[in-house]
Amino acid sequence: MKTTFLFLLTALLMGCGDRTTSGDDTDSRSESGSDSNGTDGTDGTDGTDTEDTETEDTEDTDTDADGDGACGDIVTFETGIVPQTEIHVAVDGDDTTGNGSADAPFATVEHAASHAGPGTAIRIHGGTYAGGIYLSGLAGTAEAPIWIGGTADERPVIEGDVEGLHLSEVRYVIIHDLEIRNASGNGLNCDDGGDTANPEATRHVVLRNLFIHDIGTGGNEDCLKLSGVNDYFVLDSEMAFCGGSGGGSAIDHVGCHNGLLAGNHLHDLSANAIQCKGGSANIEIRGNWMASAGERAVNMGGSTGFEFFRPPLSASAPNVEARDIRLVANVIIGGAAAFAFVGCVACAAVNNTVYLPQQWVFRILQETVSTDDYTFSACADNLVANNIFFFRGNRFPPTSTSDRTPCPKPSRWKTTSGMPLTVRMRRPRPTCLRRRSNR
Repeated sequence: MKTTFLFLLTALLMGCGDRTTSGDDTDSRSESGSDSNGTDGTDGTDGTDTEDTETEDTEDTDTDADGDGACGDIVTFETGIVPQTEIHVAVDGDDTTGNGSADAPFATVEHAASHAGPGTAIRIHGGTYAGGIYLSGLAGTAEAPIWIGGTADERPVIEGDVEGLHLSEVRYVIIHDLEIRNASGNGLNCDDGGDTANPEATRHVVLRNLFIHDIGTGGNEDCLKLSGVNDYFVLDSEMAFCGGSGGGSAIDHVGCHNGLLAGNHLHDLSANAIQCKGGSANIEIRGNWMASAGERAVNMGGSTGFEFFRPPLSASAPNVEARDIRLVANVIIGGAAAFAFVGCVACAAVNNTVYLPQQWVFRILQETVSTDDYTFSACADNLVANNIFFFRGNRFPPTSTSDRTPCPKPSRWKTTSGMPLTVRMRRPRPTCLRRRSNR
């Protein structure tokens, strides 16, 4: 209990006290259809370790970034808006004789959704409902979104089938207060219906207060699969026991943009807590708790089949697996590596607390490479600053790098005794050495 409190306090203090990053701190960096399973980026080639060079431990410095670092309630498009009508669903309801009222509820979410328009709240009452729920084309508005979820006193369970709940081509929709479990594929899938070139296909989605667990059959299955989703929030949810055998994530992004993941508890995973790949960009991962999250707790980038990129790959300009992914003020406990930059450009890990990483502090890799048809930018222009790394012994676990290694900004490195330790960074670039001499 004491350890939990201390880590939460650390995350809050670090996240609020310093400015966060917007992904454009150039002074600190080097110059330079729905896929139901996706292509997992967790099996990349290991980086090569080289000679160590000493760097003295320093005090925290300002990240010189542009974010405001403000703390407080998160504002979404549903903030301050209340439903205009309600449609009720209950395990003892009837889609034939019911009318969707509290006294005569429908039996299925699909039937209720067919009657829902802007401003409607679908209230699912307590009980267990069969998985395999598929909802397509739901469209609220900014002034009148659509809500689907439990009531104030009841959190219903969606259980079984290949997918618990699948949303496709939706806009201004809020999914809330649900438990999803025991699906053999993905727990909750939200996608653009395979319209990969259309950024409007699925946009403005809030996913909050969800409990998704025990998903998959021990392979590459995810608690929450997001493909081609834009302008979205994943808030205050718990996800655990998804996938297995080095595959599967709590939250897997393929070609998603403009997202905020905050206040989530992601634990007991095989590959990742969070993965952002396939052209994903401008995603902030803030104030989450990740424990025993597998090979790479946060995978910024990865390895994606070319047909799954959103937007589609360009044949005339460089492409990236991920851009501007910001890992800010999280607690990351255990796992093989706390985070990894994998073909990621202009990404950042700032103000996080990393506790007892098992194999690497973080990794820098390039898994998707250029071909005759497409050019991919190398992993570069990334930032590591003002984190606390807590580990056992008198040497910290190494960073693992590919050929292009950024120069991390000062972070705190502590042993289990709590004493500062001289930091030995691997594979310094000449630009890093020059910057060090100019501090």
